[in-house]
Amino acid sequence: MKEKVIIESITYDLQYFFTNKGIVKISLDDNENTNILEYSLDNFILGLNILKENLQTKFDMGLINENEYVFSARKYVYKTIDKITSKHNISFVNEWETKFGKNLLFINENTDRTDLRKIFNTSWEGVKTLFKNKIVDTLLNEQSTKSRSWLQWGWDNIKSTISKAFSCPKGGNYIDCFMEGLRTIATSFLGVTVLTGVSFIPAIGQIPNVVIFGALLIYDLYKMMAGKQYSVSDIVVDIVSLLAPAIAGRVGNLTKGLTSFYGLGKIAGSGALGTFIQSLSKGLGNLATIIGKTVGYFSSKLGIKWLGDMAKSANQGLTKITTDIAAGQKAANVEPKKSEKAKSAEELLKNVPESWKKYPCVALSKNVVQKKTSDGTIVYEGGGFVWFDNGKKINPKTEEVSEYSCTPEGKVKSVETKTFEDGSLMGGLMSSLVGGLKKPSISPAQIERVQSCLGLSIDGKFSKALQEKMKTEGYGEELTQPTYEKIMKDCGAAPIGGAQSSGGFARDI
Repeated sequence: MKEKVIIESITYDLQYFFTNKGIVKISLDDNENTNILEYSLDNFILGLNILKENLQTKFDMGLINENEYVFSARKYVYKTIDKITSKHNISFVNEWETKFGKNLLFINENTDRTDLRKIFNTSWEGVKTLFKNKIVDTLLNEQSTKSRSWLQWGWDNIKSTISKAFSCPKGGNYIDCFMEGLRTIATSFLGVTVLTGVSFIPAIGQIPNVVIFGALLIYDLYKMMAGKQYSVSDIVVDIVSLLAPAIAGRVGNLTKGLTSFYGLGKIAGSGALGTFIQSLSKGLGNLATIIGKTVGYFSSKLGIKWLGDMAKSANQGLTKITTDIAAGQKAANVEPKKSEKAKSAEELLKNVPESWKKYPCVALSKNVVQKKTSDGTIVYEGGGFVWFDNGKKINPKTEEVSEYSCTPEGKVKSVETKTFEDGSLMGGLMSSLVGGLKKPSISPAQIERVQSCLGLSIDGKFSKALQEKMKTEGYGEELTQPTYEKIMKDCGAAPIGGAQSSGGFARDI
């Protein structure tokens, strides 16, 4: 009986599946004659190419640092030689070091980092040349047990270094496990922006989006039409990753918690959700084509038939989504009759800061005075409290924090009183009322990167908590561009907005 193909892992650049039988390229090219490339000695140079490409992708994503990136070729050569234990080992090493490895000796003394990629490419071309002209031929001639053992090690090393594995045991829920695993891998590390970033890497393009998110869209639409538990947000991310991947992160966050596309239609405006709906209406034909091509790929390349069965209801699901969204938009555009009092309140709210419109009982009160903290945060002071736009207020005399909300009648409703254990007040906002925080000279997006590297909650604001964390880690109290670049370097992440920004890409949130 012919052995079935089982997908075991996927490469970091989302370009190849590793299976139990060999490597399968993620491609919609019908002219490709070979479906599966076996883990053989003849195909080993291809494996080295895939290894090199994915190490570059990991570096671009900020998953490995400069030293791991630049010295990866040398590390692989010495690991290989250690496994071969051939009589030619010394000559192999000497040849590689003489022709290629010597360039690495000066890298730590070189302050110009612009040629890192050139050195990386040159050293890996040297590895491939060494294997092609020396090591592979030698092993083919020897055909020893040690050689076969090395070949197994070689492929295992490649797979473990550049792929994310699936862990789904055969059973009743295998399909669900596999598809959710594929979703997790495709949106891991930096969220769905990983896919967006990969899409802009030269010579890769949109093929991973089509195959991977095409499969996820089929699966999610099938669940919706079959009456199974499904996620509106997952379907939205599937569609937007196929049609407009640059806004995938933002739309995914905006649709979390939605339970219907009717509800999506009601809240959709002119922002990211509006862009999504426009892309959907214009791209329905493209999505239908993608569904067909995805089914063809999984069927012909991998022998997976169940995706085709799911696809039978996918086009019906797309029609239902557009109908439900249109109904929601229509309902949102029907203005209910309002009392003069309500209209008057709306007029007053036009002059209220955007972040305060959900707390009109404070912002419209005649008993408070609007103030601005040193970091630009708008607060109100009055009635014995300082009021914040997150539903909290502080008593300046007792340093107690309590929560409040606004009733439908426009009254203030207080909740409980508490003091922060570390003595801080609202993450340092109170202290910024009286000074102590110097405005940073970097952008909110860069502040988010700093907060991520230092393990803090991400909001893009320079708070007392961030300042204290910087002091603890030895970076001082002021967040300047040089301080930002030092934190990024220590964190192993590519900075944005600075002199070293060419290799990185910002989160799209």
